[in-house]
Amino acid sequence: MKKGRRKNKLDAEPQPMPKAVQPEEGISGWPSMSRKEDLVAGIVSHSVKLHTCDGFLSAKECDRLIEWLDKGERWQLMNCPQTKEKLRSARVWPAFRMCHRIQFDSVAFADMLWHTGMDAVCQHLFRQRGVRLYENIRFYKYTKGHAFGPHYDEAIRFPTTGEETKWTLLVYLSECVGGETAFLDGKGKQPVAIAPRAGMALLHAQGPRCLLHEGREVRDGVKYVMRSDVVMKL
Repeated sequence: MKKGRRKNKLDAEPQPMPKAVQPEEGISGWPSMSRKEDLVAGIVSHSVKLHTCDGFLSAKECDRLIEWLDKGERWQLMNCPQTKEKLRSARVWPAFRMCHRIQFDSVAFADMLWHTGMDAVCQHLFRQRGVRLYENIRFYKYTKGHAFGPHYDEAIRFPTTGEETKWTLLVYLSECVGGETAFLDGKGKQPVAIAPRAGMALLHAQGPRCLLHEGREVRDGVKYVMRSDVVMKL
């Protein structure tokens, strides 16, 4: 029998849509983002399903987002310790994670981000055209010593609309020392490591096609990253 990644119920069935952490009306005043007509997404590696897109956000847009995020006291500390039991299955158990997070649902924000140019990028990259971005928006702030252990990103299914998330979208808002997003190709080779570059977007497959990956420890500086998901028709 050919060996492969261990299966469990998470592989067989995408996860249901989670509830929002904060209501849309509680988040407002975010800075605008302009549409980019000349975005080009490159293939990072043929052995792994990774695409990057430089210049998805401008330097000014990144700076304005960071300024907006740091206003008030909205950051919430995420501290998920790792145990020996969790190390046995990155799918069943939450990975080690230490960072700060802001999370909210906003169709308006997701639509603005989608029409910044991600709609055209997805149409170019994928045979199955992207429908939209998932309205659950997450921002993460990693300071020195913060990291995110090995894990998989599971797909989310929307039964009422016949849609499912297929790709994770990460948008880096800053640069730092360390903090790479590192992917394992499943063949014991050296991981593919993506260093944060301000304004760069990263797309990687999720669900059964997702590779084990981690956010390496930030050794100096602050890593700001935005997260959403590309939703497609089943």
